[in-house]
Amino acid sequence: MATNKLICEECDWRGTVDSALHAQNPFSADEEIHGCPSCFTPCHLVFACEHDGCWLEVSCGTPTHDGEYAQTCGKHRPVSGSLPLASRACVDDEMTESDSDLLNLLAVIHGDGGHYVARHGLEKAVEDAKRIVNRLKQIENMALDMMSVVSSKPRG
Repeated sequence: MATNKLICEECDWRGTVDSALHAQNPFSADEEIHGCPSCFTPCHLVFACEHDGCWLEVSCGTPTHDGEYAQTCGKHRPVSGSLPLASRACVDDEMTESDSDLLNLLAVIHGDGGHYVARHGLEKAVEDAKRIVNRLKQIENMALDMMSVVSSKPRG
């Protein structure tokens, strides 16, 4: 079940897909662009969590038994994607904002909307995320070193 709720990143307008502005993309005739009906900014709408009353940005996509995806924030990430959407237990009452931030950060690092944590557990996801970040920092440092070598060579 896809969420129908939208948030404008520019003015924090909240509404539905139907209430957003829609127009043909002038650069691609077969695409549509969307805009905020409050500030009229195009292309700054993001989906909001499908959990009733929650307006946090979607950061998790959890498969459901019917082949759909539950689109939720990290706070409302379903405990099990195998249960029907209406009966899934959410972790919202137990989870702090810091817990939600951690799950969202792990989803960004693993690039998967939270699937890695669900599949491998929090402890392994954190350890693997540390390895990923450390490797990226090594690559960044090597690139900076190469750039300084190239920029220090005389030109001509």
